[in-house]
Amino acid sequence: MSHTILLVDDHKIIRDGLRSLIEKSDGLEVIAEAEDGQTALQLLANDPVDLVLLDLKLPGLNGLDVLQRIRRAWPDLAVIIITGHSTHEQVVEAANLGVAGYFIKPWDVDDLALSVRKALGPDGMGWDAGGQVQRARDLFEAAAEYIRDHYAENLRVRKLARILGVSVDELREGFRREMGLTAKRYLMRVRIGNAVHLLRHSDQPVKAIAAQVGYTHLSNFYQDFHRLNGRTPCQYRQLAPPAGQTFY
Repeated sequence: MSHTILLVDDHKIIRDGLRSLIEKSDGLEVIAEAEDGQTALQLLANDPVDLVLLDLKLPGLNGLDVLQRIRRAWPDLAVIIITGHSTHEQVVEAANLGVAGYFIKPWDVDDLALSVRKALGPDGMGWDAGGQVQRARDLFEAAAEYIRDHYAENLRVRKLARILGVSVDELREGFRREMGLTAKRYLMRVRIGNAVHLLRHSDQPVKAIAAQVGYTHLSNFYQDFHRLNGRTPCQYRQLAPPAGQTFY
């Protein structure tokens, strides 16, 4: 059985490269190309396909607008995002809408080919409409960025997973694989790192600093701070190293 694919990118050289990659695989056929979102939607209405490779930066309708319309008209259609630029908000929105992969140019050819095959496989592997993750690397980078931007909030691993549309287990495993530590520990390091800066560059009380970096219980702040720095916040402030150095 042959699977059909639509390429949507405003650069012909990119479409040519994707076509060459896809047509090396048995059972895959590019039946249409579009250089803008409106054309892509018209092509889908006239001749449905099994998979769309979709750029985000398009003239007229952007890729996320196109993805939203695809989900309304063809909720089960597999879509893989290919883009030269990506923001945390775009990653999250794409995950929530449901995509079978998310690749930032220049992509790994083998990874992209594998994602295409899995998206078209009988098991429907990939990021489905419920937010299941196949190509998770970019999501976990987005998770780290989200933590850096929102560390002072009441942020927990379960909440972060829900925001990004992944399971708690996937998020935990992804952090271990991609960053060598858990999401919870990464959050702790970000919070304590910001606390170190405040201790060295402000005269705020320790309790106020703890609250400012996201701790609701002072005892937890002391425990985490000592774990990373080998001393209490007060001891650190008294023996703060020169600018540019930290104890952990």
